[in-house]
Amino acid sequence: MIVVTTNELPGYRIEAVFGRVSGVLVHSRPSANVILPSVSIEMPTFTSFVITGQQVATERLAAEATRVGANAVIAARYSSQQLSEYLVEVVSVGTAVVVSPIPAGDPGATTQSGQQAALQGAPAL
Repeated sequence: MIVVTTNELPGYRIEAVFGRVSGVLVHSRPSANVILPSVSIEMPTFTSFVITGQQVATERLAAEATRVGANAVIAARYSSQQLSEYLVEVVSVGTAVVVSPIPAGDPGATTQSGQQAALQGAPAL
């Protein structure tokens, strides 16, 4: 599943649009029972928490897109908000589409799309 934040996918034609899909995760944030220093430092536990939230929300977004018959998601966006002292919601939304790679040599083709088209049996130049 291709998931991009752009509104188009270079080297691919959008063949069908299924519409909005989303992935949602509500999880408890790490304990902050430590006194946070006034200096700016990276907090590995919190960084991991944010990354995991985005990954899970993206996996759920892709699963919903697959369920409706799409093979890509364009215009993906992410947001998060604190629901309570302990709960955080991470949401990913995007547009589920079916794309096909543009064969090498055709206008708009990219190296990647040419390779994908060749793998799918389209003639490559």
